[in-house]
Amino acid sequence: MFPALVLASLLAAPLGEQRTAAAPETAPAPAVAHRLLLTGGRIRLGDEHGGVVEALLVEDGYVVAAGTAEALEGRVAGEELVRVDLDGAVAVPGFQDAHAQLERLGEDLRALDLSGVADLAELDQLLAEQVKSLAAGAWLIGCGLSEEVVQAGGGLHRARLDLVAPKHPVFLRRATGRVAWVNGAALERVGLAGVVDPPPRNVGPGLERDSDKRANGRVVEEALSVFEAAFRTTDDAQLEALLLAAQERLLARGWTCVHDMGERPAVASALARLRDDGRLKLRVVGYLDGNAGMPPRMASWSAPPGDTRDLFRVAGVLFRLDGSLETRAAALVEPYSDAPQNTGRLLLTEQRLTALVHECWQAGWQPAVAAVGDRANRVALDVYERMTQVDESFVDLRPRIEHATMIAPRDFARVPGYEVVTSMQPVVQRAARAWLEARLGPQRLKSAEVWRRLVGDVGRLALGTGPASGTHDPLVALVAMRDLQYESLRNRDLDREPANSELELLYCLSGGPAFAAHQDGRRGRLTPGFGADLTVLDVDPVTATSEELAAARVLMTIVDGEVVWTR
Repeated sequence: MFPALVLASLLAAPLGEQRTAAAPETAPAPAVAHRLLLTGGRIRLGDEHGGVVEALLVEDGYVVAAGTAEALEGRVAGEELVRVDLDGAVAVPGFQDAHAQLERLGEDLRALDLSGVADLAELDQLLAEQVKSLAAGAWLIGCGLSEEVVQAGGGLHRARLDLVAPKHPVFLRRATGRVAWVNGAALERVGLAGVVDPPPRNVGPGLERDSDKRANGRVVEEALSVFEAAFRTTDDAQLEALLLAAQERLLARGWTCVHDMGERPAVASALARLRDDGRLKLRVVGYLDGNAGMPPRMASWSAPPGDTRDLFRVAGVLFRLDGSLETRAAALVEPYSDAPQNTGRLLLTEQRLTALVHECWQAGWQPAVAAVGDRANRVALDVYERMTQVDESFVDLRPRIEHATMIAPRDFARVPGYEVVTSMQPVVQRAARAWLEARLGPQRLKSAEVWRRLVGDVGRLALGTGPASGTHDPLVALVAMRDLQYESLRNRDLDREPANSELELLYCLSGGPAFAAHQDGRRGRLTPGFGADLTVLDVDPVTATSEELAAARVLMTIVDGEVVWTR
């Protein structure tokens, strides 16, 4: 329990974990105060000097002073303010997730949690029980299913799901990666129940098939979107409830800001409503899904004139250029080692991506290209190079590459050369170690996970969790990044050692995302003049071992000088 908080509103019950579909719990009431004084612990400022102080004074959401408790107490003697005694805890600049999907997280929190399923027999039982509670024809959505459980059971075919749920469309997301399993009713609902030869363009090779050309129930990559569009809510109130459930979970994990990647316009409109009516407590930077073209009405989702709180604004557009290496959908220069006839594929041609990024530039929006394979990353860099030739100031948009899992050696210098911001997801990349060498072979493996070469330029490295990391936990992300870095040192597969210290890794979850979102002049550190976004932990994430960090707890989350979650 976090002690010594003055206001009763700060003593709200801790967020409960949700295993099955349920309504979100009521978020703890925030302490709204014009002046806030934090003392009694260690406060890491996140500045270039690695500064640590024992007290912080906040006014109207911004840090106004940092120093000793005695000095700051002298500044506020007799004045009315909220006091927070950290009681030995450690406060750091608020964690920021550079690559998240709020709607997806909200859906998963409402779905049947399959993360604890031990075998397919238990899965059958859980699904059968869930069917009993569903209205006729309603979707049965599950999340967190383990690939190991599926493979140990010999695979999961649509026929097995049909036996359990013959009249309800079923969609079961895997714990990691862009993979799901569906049944016959789901295939029928989206018009794919018959022979699929050739598959429609909107599903491509993502709808796996049996020898009879019929879908077998395993769905990957862009084909997932066809099913998601069929069950996603069109009701404003339900969508807002999903986003609020995601907000509650993220605040409890210590996140103060997320970059919501691939938003559909309905989500952007819902977030704007939540911001305007005061229900949005988490900072959200939106990047709309641009694969179908530049979304209309983007300006209507900008922050109101004069708004300095940054609670929600649409900053740019996400363009998905290829898929994952796991499903062999990432676009490679050379064929896959375990599939010599396959080099993956691009979801957008270079000409189409150039046109879309050009539209972004004309409108002043920030382009973010999701590129995994070395061919996709080369195309993204070619497009960015072309834009810098059109206008040298294009780099002022801070063009982004999401994932950047694999960049060919000859292209590596182009990343800092074109001032590209890279956003990577260490939890996802750590999970990929199980199969990455099989896809690429030992030699090309050294070109993968380009973050290893970017560690010396942490100002342009922004870490996140990705859409399906399972935990959405910044502490897990930090441990994963440490693990990957230590593995790199053990394997000696770099031409130089990584420069990241634990302090710099911490920066990649605060200052790095703030830079990526053009907020580095007011977010990402706790020095005077910067926004008062803090995450309070029971360990110091810089000095703690990986084991201590994995067991650590978030004690409090503060956004804009308001305590929005406390244990």
